Amino acid sequence: MYFCSNDLTFVDSLLVLFIGMAITFLALAILVVAVIAYVKFFKLFDKKETKKPVSVSNEAAEESESEISADADTEIVAAITAAISMMYAAESEDGEVPPFRVKSIILN
Repeated sequence: MYFCSNDLTFVDSLLVLFIGMAITFLALAILVVAVIAYVKFFKLFDKKETKKPVSVSNEAAEESESEISADADTEIVAAITAAISMMYAAESEDGEVPPFRVKSIILN
């Protein structure tokens, strides 16, 4: 159907607007559903094997956990301090890091 500029009314313009919006919304909805299906499909193949925990005496477990957490805490504090130092170096004009002190790092 061919419309001349004189034949197009306000109602026709609204009809074109709503049909266009409906088609756009429908296309976006189909894309969202396709992405969700794609993610769920590949999550089926991504399941990892779960290992059963080995039973260890309570004293040995507490000792190893405290050693591991102390080492991990030290590494985390060092990483945070290095990140702050890099940030200060990037912000300064001459690249030197002003003296600073990290007052609190709360680790769970």
